[in-house]
Amino acid sequence: MVWDDAKDELLCREVLLFEPFNFKPRTKERGNAWKSISENLNACSTLFFKVDGRAVRERLGVLTSRCKVKTKEELAATGISPDQTDLDMALEEIVEKTNEADIILKTQTDEEHEKKNTELTAAQELRDMACETFGETLKRKGPDTDKEIKKKSRSSGSDTMIYLKDKAKREQEYRNNELELRKQELELRKKELENTQNQQVRMFSAVVQQLQVQNQQMFSLVANLSQNKH
Repeated sequence: MVWDDAKDELLCREVLLFEPFNFKPRTKERGNAWKSISENLNACSTLFFKVDGRAVRERLGVLTSRCKVKTKEELAATGISPDQTDLDMALEEIVEKTNEADIILKTQTDEEHEKKNTELTAAQELRDMACETFGETLKRKGPDTDKEIKKKSRSSGSDTMIYLKDKAKREQEYRNNELELRKQELELRKKELENTQNQQVRMFSAVVQQLQVQNQQMFSLVANLSQNKH
């Protein structure tokens, strides 16, 4: 495919729309942005595009490199103020936004590295402490630590008894609650069974009454037929 100014300008518009430079290099997000740009260009009905994400990324690299060189030459020259095209202004905006995004991404990366190093240092200290012997730990923390440990050991017996009593009390309360719930459940089932039985009895009585009415009607009918024959 041959690039021209019209295609370059449309490419710049899509880049300013999706802003792939706001995502970290070699990430899925940046790759998806370039892919969306290429798909939009290929869908253009007025210009013929046949590109992929890599092609549009490389083309923009060529255009921004030319823009930087041109800007540098214009700044070095004196008394030159050339007219800018829409493509020139779009490229300058892309270069400016890319530079700003690079600074932000670098700051974020530095902060992430610092945080990671801090976490690694803390983890290493924990590993070192875990590898220390008990005596080394006491020596590092000082003599007061030994007194504190002995004090805790003296009080550990009473603390254990209090804990066991509380635990037994909680377990007893739990069992009582379970029994109460079980009792309520049995009462509820009993009432449901009684209601079901009462309902069945009422239905049976209604059926019997209906059969009695039908039998009575049948007897009346037979009696009437007999009288009519006589």
